[in-house]
Amino acid sequence: MGGFMLEVSEPMLHPMQSLRIKAGMGGFEAAQLGNASPAELDIRCHMGGGEVDLSGAWLNDCRARFEVEMGGMEIGVPADLEMVDGWPTGQLEEEDETVARPPVLYFEKYEKRGEVEISR
Repeated sequence: MGGFMLEVSEPMLHPMQSLRIKAGMGGFEAAQLGNASPAELDIRCHMGGGEVDLSGAWLNDCRARFEVEMGGMEIGVPADLEMVDGWPTGQLEEEDETVARPPVLYFEKYEKRGEVEISR
């Protein structure tokens, strides 16, 4: 029943395996989550609003789930992070590591009496 602010102000030495944020009956703001480079990101907001900033130094791909119920969530995605709606099935293909490519955000969103807005 209150709000909070989370910011990852500097790039972490190693990417996080997962990051989970759950907010209920209050608002929250999460900034520069790319500096944590979580392989899995799970953000759930119930009866409140959330602002999520995914800027930062992404080191790897991320599978993200955004869920909102009775509220709204705004997700800001930097231009250098590629976005794919939906999670890949099975294993990801091996890639040629000599070819640099931007990290990919694979995301799913779930909305119940609310909306998740994703913008660049």
